[in-house]
Amino acid sequence: MYLLQEKYLRIMERALEAYTPDHIRAYLDAVRKNGLKEHGFPRLTANIGLLTAAGKRRELLPVFMEMMDLCCLQMPGRHAANDFSVKEICFALLALDKTSLIPANRMQAWKENLRQLDPWQDYDCIAPSPDTRVGNWAAYGAASEYLREILGLTDASAFLNRQIPSQLLSVEENGMYRDPHEPILYDLATRAQFAVLLHFGYHGSYQEALDACLRKSGPLTLRMQSVTGEMAFGGRSNQYLFNEAYLAAVLSYEASRYRREGNLLLAGQFQDAAEMAADSILLWLYRLDGQRHIKNMYPADSSYGCEGYGYFDKYMISLASFIYLAFLFCDDTIVPVPCPARTGGYTAQTSGYFHKFFANCGGYFLEWDTDADPHYDATGLGRIHKAGVPSELMLSVPFAGKPVYTIEDSSEVLWCRYEFPDRNPGQLAMCGGIWNSEKWCFACEIGSIREIRFCQECSELVKVELVNALGQTEQYKITKDGIDITLLGDGCIAYALPVFRFNGSTDSLLAFTEECCEAVVCYRGWLFRIQTDGTLTDTGKFYRNRNGTYRLFTASGMDAVHIHLSCEKDENESVCEEK
Repeated sequence: MYLLQEKYLRIMERALEAYTPDHIRAYLDAVRKNGLKEHGFPRLTANIGLLTAAGKRRELLPVFMEMMDLCCLQMPGRHAANDFSVKEICFALLALDKTSLIPANRMQAWKENLRQLDPWQDYDCIAPSPDTRVGNWAAYGAASEYLREILGLTDASAFLNRQIPSQLLSVEENGMYRDPHEPILYDLATRAQFAVLLHFGYHGSYQEALDACLRKSGPLTLRMQSVTGEMAFGGRSNQYLFNEAYLAAVLSYEASRYRREGNLLLAGQFQDAAEMAADSILLWLYRLDGQRHIKNMYPADSSYGCEGYGYFDKYMISLASFIYLAFLFCDDTIVPVPCPARTGGYTAQTSGYFHKFFANCGGYFLEWDTDADPHYDATGLGRIHKAGVPSELMLSVPFAGKPVYTIEDSSEVLWCRYEFPDRNPGQLAMCGGIWNSEKWCFACEIGSIREIRFCQECSELVKVELVNALGQTEQYKITKDGIDITLLGDGCIAYALPVFRFNGSTDSLLAFTEECCEAVVCYRGWLFRIQTDGTLTDTGKFYRNRNGTYRLFTASGMDAVHIHLSCEKDENESVCEEK
């Protein structure tokens, strides 16, 4: 049996393989010269230690001990994002305590150095009072301090009694965590820190509140997961490989909880969902040859799709750090039961704070953003996934007009291939639009979705009807045969259809004849087919998101237009392989 914990360890190994011995040595030399400044280096250190404790990468022990000396010596008295990384170093110490790999005097020296850390001075995010809401760094700091307590290095009670209640102020009615602007990733990330506290036995004043948050949010988290195993889009730090690591961690925690409570059905569903998340990570790791940390094939040093803080050295190894939480929480005695992402036949909706709506049926998964953060996303249908299909083909995330992540590419080859400006023509999601005498004006550029109507849900069919910002009605019917979209409005109307063209390495193949009102996109062994009873037009406009380059098509008509979208295996296998 291929156990889930082993799969998690393989992900950790694969993430570490992105750092060659020379790379690790250069990183160590840079930190020794310039001092510890951020949490990428401690995370790399900790994950080498965790893997060696698990019997892997033992050849790195000598450099690991040098790295650990540096981390434990420099963390006290220095602001180096300790909120995040003290916990990581403690994990390594706990794992290595169970081995005889490190001389006892060396282990004791590391612990004594960490004992000197003053949380009130050496962490960056301290709540002024328990009833003051602060950002999620405080949750990381709380988890880090509690791990120091587990090691016998401090009494964390006073610190936790300040930090934890400041975090519970950001928990909304579904148990999701509201970091500023409600990014989906940071909800999962913060709930994972709550899970760390409870997993290691926190029994303080806020135990019940933390447990209630995780219990309440768990079922919705299951239904937000895509058929590809991926977490929902929305907000900053999206589309990095580590996204699904936090998803797996939260799901594994809930699986183990329900196993302890004797609810084997829910435990099995959460276990299955966690494995789907892990499989998604592994699929991307092998696609990207383990040398990229975000879901595209642009050169690793291009920062394409990344925010300024999302650089390789920090966020590649973060994948290993976050999946280690899933490893800790995992109970491999749980028998998987097909989870909602796999069975489908439902819709789900977040609170208005997170403004997301989901539909899953027939192997297709759709996600709408009803009121998008324009720096990252666009309002409308921003995701269509199909099980087994590359998630970028039909669409994985929408397009911000002026994204705060990089969509520039300085490669001459790529510029010759697609002449593209340094910004998108505007915001874009899949949605209705009207002709304003000069150009198409789409609902995603106007405002939020006005209303969503729940029409029908069953295992074979899901129907959704919504009213967009232009007052048009958009009707969606989802079955195993594909997605039928009907747009109803007054006058000349159109529906926006981004068509995938380029992922940074590989072009799609596009077959399109305007007379046939059909376009077929061939990519990595799959055919994405667009058919309409209206007029299908290639606008010639290019848009970019974190995954790559898309070309805007429109399906237009008078008062009503119908579109059918489907995806099927390319029996001719006529697509080029990624280079």
